[in-house]
Amino acid sequence: MKNKMLFQRIKISGVNLNRLYKECQKNNIPLFDINRIDYKNIEIDIDKKDLAKVKQICKEQNYSIDTLKSFGLVKIFNQLKSRIGIIVGCFVFIFLAILNSFFVWDIKVYGNSRIEKSQIISILNKQGIKVGKTFAKFDSNLLENSILNQLDDISLCSVVKKGNCIIINIKEKLEASAEVSASNDVVAEQNMTIKSIDVIQGTALKKAGDSVKKGEIIVAGYFEDINGTRRECKANAVVSAATWFTSTETYQKIENKKTRTGKKCVVSYFSIFGLKLPISNKQKNFKNFDIEENESYVFVNNFLPVIKTTKTYFEVEVTSVEQDFEKDRESVVQKCKQNAIKSVPQNLKVERTFETITETEDAFIVTAYAEVNITI
Repeated sequence: MKNKMLFQRIKISGVNLNRLYKECQKNNIPLFDINRIDYKNIEIDIDKKDLAKVKQICKEQNYSIDTLKSFGLVKIFNQLKSRIGIIVGCFVFIFLAILNSFFVWDIKVYGNSRIEKSQIISILNKQGIKVGKTFAKFDSNLLENSILNQLDDISLCSVVKKGNCIIINIKEKLEASAEVSASNDVVAEQNMTIKSIDVIQGTALKKAGDSVKKGEIIVAGYFEDINGTRRECKANAVVSAATWFTSTETYQKIENKKTRTGKKCVVSYFSIFGLKLPISNKQKNFKNFDIEENESYVFVNNFLPVIKTTKTYFEVEVTSVEQDFEKDRESVVQKCKQNAIKSVPQNLKVERTFETITETEDAFIVTAYAEVNITI
């Protein structure tokens, strides 16, 4: 039976080819798919292991032999022999893939609103974790404790390594104003104007019509008994107030407009393992220019850390144009009001909007207010 994974088709030329059949039969060499082209030429399939024996028979009988085609694994082996570059490329690819696994290529931080990502990355850098650098000894417990010890505003922290990425999940502590609210006093959660106060327990320090800033005490957690002695208590009151969500637009009296001249130059380079390999580095002599930057991975799915960065510098001409605020007043105010309304939480209703306009030497500053009523 023919081995489908290791066989070759050969062509044998000579006279009296019947001798070939007899010699192959004598040496237990099976022949498959025999195709006799003419009395001097024949094509047959043989197992790879019998090729040397058949060549020896052909030599003894003065036959010529040619390999027509290889099949299965033989074909693959023959192709690899003639393509040594493929083998070398595969080994280089595997080596770079393994080497890549020792590098950090991204740090992601989730759960932060007040704490800057840069603060957390700075702590990781001190522990030897840097983007574009190899992993130091990765100890998630050590990293978590370092972050918790150095940032007081974090209550919980989780650090995990996933591939070439460090993922950090944190939970921030309550803001100072929220912590004050948990005390015995009733405090203002934001800047507001008090409309009414209904004190159930405690002593009111503010009255209707007063404007208070965020964190100020409205009702203190104490009262005086009939003897004038101050006693501590948990302040309790219903406070109705008006507060505002704002948006600001700056309208420049003189606007600098940029127009591209059509001239440009391109600077590009590859980044691999933290090294920059220049591709093109044309000299730019533009006084004024815009920059467009593009980064792309050379290999699919970011498997290898080869990044191509291209910066294109466009020459621009800058012209100064005087603007007419009175002409644009309505559109600027309207845009500002819309942005203020967008910042209002969905559970609050906007009662009214208004704006203030301040003129400076070189601009008009428009501030829009969206007023809402709140109860604390």
